[in-house]
Amino acid sequence: MRNLFILTLFLIPSVLNATHLIGGELTYTCIGGNQYEIKVVIYRDCGPTNTNGAVLDESGVVTIYNMNNNVYTMLVHGPAVAEYVVDEFTSECMTIPPELCVEKGTYTIVVTLPDNANGYQIVYQRCCRNVTLGNIVEPLGTGTTYYVEISEDALNTCNSSPVFNQWADIYICANNSLDFDHSATDADGDSLVYRLCIPNSGATFTDPLPQPPNPPPYEEVMYQSPYSVTDMMGGIPLKINPTTGQLTAVPGLIGQFLIGICVDEYRNGQLISTVKRYFE
Repeated sequence: MRNLFILTLFLIPSVLNATHLIGGELTYTCIGGNQYEIKVVIYRDCGPTNTNGAVLDESGVVTIYNMNNNVYTMLVHGPAVAEYVVDEFTSECMTIPPELCVEKGTYTIVVTLPDNANGYQIVYQRCCRNVTLGNIVEPLGTGTTYYVEISEDALNTCNSSPVFNQWADIYICANNSLDFDHSATDADGDSLVYRLCIPNSGATFTDPLPQPPNPPPYEEVMYQSPYSVTDMMGGIPLKINPTTGQLTAVPGLIGQFLIGICVDEYRNGQLISTVKRYFE
């Protein structure tokens, strides 16, 4: 057997009861005049392992809450701008099989957010994850929540959240060194600090695209023993350089595992934003 290790991405929106979501993230960009461009990026499995043929959602809802957890507005998005992810990964241990297929969908909405004393919370929820995930409890019934806050300071300064520069490798090899750049770019030049974090759950198999989702706070996924935030996939555990975002490990098991990475944005020593990325 080839010594193969599968690496997947965040969750993805699709038809009801979809089980093909493999990753994603939610970011915002201030474009002036109290207007913000919100982007939800979803990655889906478009290969034969997507047994129900689920596709990217033609429509869905991004919900904005105030800091009292009351709905400020619900924003309906249209079809995604879709593109296929091309991974040119090759190594001595394997070449990516031709049936592998990952599709990226980007949903973009522009909203006006008046200044207020607290800020806003942006939320997008979807179910479900791949049943083949080996490191979390009940992956088939565990959805995801993409969530980011726009703080009062962020509103006052027309702040934009950090944006990750590139997506993770789709496959990596077991017992080989993993070395991947998960760095992000911040348009405002703020200080960025990287850390491993637990993905949020959200939405269920019976209600896969809640409109609106439940208000914050959101629960985290449950890792299956012996996995945890300090050992997400066995072998020599993942580590991320807090300054550069360089992710390293030597994964010791063959399988498919859910990973979470957070980038915290600081200005003058104060935390003003956190973007969380999920991938398998």
